[in-house]
Amino acid sequence: MKSRYSIALILILLGTLFLLNNIFGLNLSVFKILLAIGFLSLGIIIISGRKVSGFGDGTLDEAELVMFGTAKSYARAGSKQETFTTIFGERTILLERIDTAEKQLFVNTYFGECTLLIPKSMPVTINGKAIFGEVSLPDGKEVNFGDQSFNNLADGNSKGVIIQVIAVFGEVKCRII
Repeated sequence: MKSRYSIALILILLGTLFLLNNIFGLNLSVFKILLAIGFLSLGIIIISGRKVSGFGDGTLDEAELVMFGTAKSYARAGSKQETFTTIFGERTILLERIDTAEKQLFVNTYFGECTLLIPKSMPVTINGKAIFGEVSLPDGKEVNFGDQSFNNLADGNSKGVIIQVIAVFGEVKCRII
């Protein structure tokens, strides 16, 4: 739910800036606007106390956000919800440490690349949404604009890991290992 509001806020802000640029004839560079939004977002995230990995060296971490870096992350056992956000970076998320009890993961990728590695025996439901991006599902289906779902739940089994994937100008690959 948070990621939907984040995307909406970014799109509203960008739309407002484009309107101001066109109406008032301001000479604003799109790159400068995106860079300013990135710095503002990073400052707000740091002030809020969220774990951030960026400008990284590819080490293992539990960061909620990877910005301009590379990381390999493990989903934690025991927690009911987890969010992994990647902005202008690259991340691999491994689900081998979590149990198959009901759990919800949010994987958000903006202008970056994320690979989600799911154990073969894990029951999952993946809801992929893409806006000018790409979400590759384990069954080979891809979504570039819109949404697509995948699940490998056994008949009558509604429990499992629910994964909400959003890619905005980015790529998310969901693979069963």
